[in-house]
Amino acid sequence: MKKRTTKQIFAETFLEMAKTTPIDRIKVTDLVKQSGCSMQSFYNSFDNKQDLLVWIYGSRVEDLVNRIGSNGYTFEDYLSDTVEGLSDYEGYIRNALKNTTGKEFFFLKMSERVCEVWRENICRRFELETLPEEIDFMLRFSVFGVMHINMLKMLDKEPIQKDKIINLSVRSIPDKLRPYILA
Repeated sequence: MKKRTTKQIFAETFLEMAKTTPIDRIKVTDLVKQSGCSMQSFYNSFDNKQDLLVWIYGSRVEDLVNRIGSNGYTFEDYLSDTVEGLSDYEGYIRNALKNTTGKEFFFLKMSERVCEVWRENICRRFELETLPEEIDFMLRFSVFGVMHINMLKMLDKEPIQKDKIINLSVRSIPDKLRPYILA
């Protein structure tokens, strides 16, 4: 059995605490105590609680992005999982969006992390050192747009239904970006 990292321990503890406590009320000291780890371990792993939140979200997105193309998992499946609030994490993400100071900062950091995950995935699959500037711009533009719609949907502020969001998201991907994302 694979040993859990310190980051995973903090993430699991945090997610458990977030089931019953609004995220803005979870203190790092309480998280450290409940995890059985030290304060130093926390700050060696994360800059702050928001950094932990972004790491949790980014780790799940990374898992989903890396599944694309295996066992029939498609880009549309990825979109479906993200529109659904990343299934297992919907409550946590809603909690984070509703109860985190600097919601815009949280959204920005999550979007940047998703771009980073996609960038790494594309570079690995296509054996690139970096993405061409134009492709990177299109990727960021697409990710930030889809992330914004997803956040609105999770907060019940987006009236378009999930299936239509997925369809429109796929149709909105620029032609030059499609081979990198839909491959």
